Amino acid sequence: MIWGAEAEGSFAITDNLRFDGNVTKLNGNFTDSYLALDPSLAAAPDWFGSQSGDFLASASAPSTHDSRRASPRSA
Repeated sequence: MIWGAEAEGSFAITDNLRFDGNVTKLNGNFTDSYLALDPSLAAAPDWFGSQSGDFLASASAPSTHDSRRASPRSA
């Protein structure tokens, strides 16, 4: 019998910085014989977790927009 649970989350610290993580609980037993290429790799850990982070950096060129307004001509 195999049963388990998994939880994951993603947290946006800023618009450009995000952290992700997950944790898994797995409970399983082999009750019969099984066929595996490498039996030492057939077992899974009871608990497993991972974490990662992403940072999004802008690679665009500096803006050349001139924000000054042109003054209307007097007639």
